[in-house]
Amino acid sequence: MTSNNDRRTLLKLPGLLGLSFALNPIEVLFGSDTKKEPEATAQNESPIGLDAAYDFSNEDLKRYLSWIDKTIEESSKNKNYALIIDKSQYTLSIINNGKLHSQYNIELGPNPVDDKRIEGDGCTPEGMYDVVKKKDKGQTQYYRALLINYPNVQDKHEFDELKKTSKILPSDTIGSLIEIHGMGTGHKGKAEGQNWTLGCVAVSNADMDNIFSIANDGARVTIVKYGTAYPNHLSWMPNIESSKTDK
Repeated sequence: MTSNNDRRTLLKLPGLLGLSFALNPIEVLFGSDTKKEPEATAQNESPIGLDAAYDFSNEDLKRYLSWIDKTIEESSKNKNYALIIDKSQYTLSIINNGKLHSQYNIELGPNPVDDKRIEGDGCTPEGMYDVVKKKDKGQTQYYRALLINYPNVQDKHEFDELKKTSKILPSDTIGSLIEIHGMGTGHKGKAEGQNWTLGCVAVSNADMDNIFSIANDGARVTIVKYGTAYPNHLSWMPNIESSKTDK
């Protein structure tokens, strides 16, 4: 949800040129038929160069990768479009028929790292969602928007558990109205852009036009904290038609 005052890379492999390839470099770049499972690292050390703020864990990585895999498999099986948002990479990737179609820079909220727990925490939720409403020009103050079904069943369950264990206040609410919308700068929130929403995902108006034209009601929207940069895991042949991501 955003307030009235609130305002795309092949899935990047950080340090790719500096890797000593124990793997076939073509497989690293283009994927292979055999997916590489995340290897356990000492003391949950991040294998993808994450900032410590993201509190990397192998367990979480496996969970995020499973969401990514499921999203790609659904797109391939159903021959449709899906969106994968990686909060740590500040990217929105469009998948078509199981392959990478395009990718865009995003901006988030004042807490771009943590999973959303309550209304007003400035966080973007993590999970597997669907587009439930498309808002065209004149239907939103943010140019154009895709409303997703946050909170979903899992979000509500986790919220109830937080209340039962007194980890949040009795007066706290779960929030709603999480969207992908326009009015963004077109840059990554951690770089030349800024994280100005209250939990929504912002892109430039030009990028929103592209996204809006292909993302229909019911389109899968998967949001992960990290995972798209995990080497050799994503198994599609790149087919980027449009990519305007910052480094």
